[in-house]
Amino acid sequence: MTRINLHPLGVVLIAFLGFASPAHGQLLNPDFETGNFTNWQTSGNCAVMGTFGAGPNAIAPDSGSFQAVLLSQPGSTVAAPLETFLGLAPGAIAALDPVSFGGPTQGSAIKQTITVVAGSTLTIRYNGLPQKFCDTTPEVQALD
Repeated sequence: MTRINLHPLGVVLIAFLGFASPAHGQLLNPDFETGNFTNWQTSGNCAVMGTFGAGPNAIAPDSGSFQAVLLSQPGSTVAAPLETFLGLAPGAIAALDPVSFGGPTQGSAIKQTITVVAGSTLTIRYNGLPQKFCDTTPEVQALD
């Protein structure tokens, strides 16, 4: 699905999804152009929006008018329920980075189940934004 950032410092993940080559099981609403999470399941602090931020640091959608924004700040899901949502084994999230800042403790995720032909390529484009950006961006504060 999409990379999940569960760092307790709070990072925004902006996702753009698509296939690099044709596949039989296409993602539905892969670029969020419905303006919402139609055909996606969400957990935590997730939103679909146009340009994220303002000024020189603004992040426009990779294509189209919308993009997904996932936060690991308050309002996101703690590790155990997030592991269940993603079908991961207990402790799998903490194992991502067990040393830094006591390990990941919360995060947000989106998912969609598809079936593809062996050899197909799924391309995921994303931006991981640092805490400083999150603290000064009105869109992030509005999602909290």
